Amino acid sequence: MKWGRITEWTYFGMLVAGVYSNADLVANLAGMKFYMGLSQPVQLGSTTRPAILSLQGSTWTINRPQNLRDDLLKPFVSDHLNEALNPSVYAFTLYPFVHNTVKKKACPQWRKMYPNLTKTDLETQTNALTQWNGDDYGHLTKSMMVPLAGTCFAD
Repeated sequence: MKWGRITEWTYFGMLVAGVYSNADLVANLAGMKFYMGLSQPVQLGSTTRPAILSLQGSTWTINRPQNLRDDLLKPFVSDHLNEALNPSVYAFTLYPFVHNTVKKKACPQWRKMYPNLTKTDLETQTNALTQWNGDDYGHLTKSMMVPLAGTCFAD
């Protein structure tokens, strides 16, 4: 996770692209946990997930979970990966452009798709994404973010 934070500040993020992506950091952690969990038990929140594969002699076999479709990838996919709900931090050169584009183009679409959605709903959802299964993945909150709650529901 330390490496992920460093790279988001440098050559994979802010330094090169002008973006520190919280969603990218979650993807790094979720991917690492997924691959670790192929051959060993892995902790996801309060649940210990058994290994998906086991070595039987010299052959890898699938440890059949109850529901392979739900158990294989679903635990690793969440709203944390949605950059609209888990916003990035932008360089000062990009922030005004992204903010204005979201306000003009994305906000009307969100309001149309979710007419009952409130600022409080979005704030609650975004705030809940600062950790992934109880793990600190390097989430960063700064003023140069474009959260939907503050952008689409400005006071």
